[in-house]
Amino acid sequence: MRLGSHRIKGRQTPNHDKVKVRLPDWVLRVVTLVDRYRMHGEFGLVDRTPTPHRQPTATSAEVVARTETMRREHK
Repeated sequence: MRLGSHRIKGRQTPNHDKVKVRLPDWVLRVVTLVDRYRMHGEFGLVDRTPTPHRQPTATSAEVVARTETMRREHK
């Protein structure tokens, strides 16, 4: 057996590195829309906002209020 090859079902095949192919953006968009249609029907095709539904690392309201007060006082 040669270096850089492996046996599959009794025959030798070259051991090629997997080639990473960059798909065009429009292809990725189509795949996304098809997946959303399959999961949610026509409702899945409605545009969605890219903003997150929640922000777990958001600054607490107390800290925001204190910061705003300090900024107003030191203008």
